[in-house]
This record gives sequence, structure tokens and C-alpha cells, in this order.
Amino acid sequence: MNKFYKENCLLQQVFVKDNKTPIDKLLASSPAASNLRIVSFHRLQLGQ
Repeated sequence: MNKFYKENCLLQQVFVKDNKTPIDKLLASSPAASNLRIVSFHRLQLGQ
């Protein structure tokens, strides 16, 4: 079940630039964390 969430939920996915930190922890550790929120995101997939 954890694998499903890590692959399909934005906040559980790792940040592309460092491959270790999940998005939710990255947002929480930001100095402006109280002002940050995700409004929308787009999922792109190559191939079929």
C-alpha cells in the first residue's frame, strides 16, 4: 500500500532534484511553510 501512495500521491512522491525528500517534508521545511500551499499540479506520462 505504501508503494501505491509513493507513486500516486503528490505529497508522498520524492522531490525530483534530490530523490530522497518527499514533497510534504520539503514544503514543511521551507522558511515560508505557513504561506505555501499546492493549488494544482499536472501529471505527465511518457509512452502508453
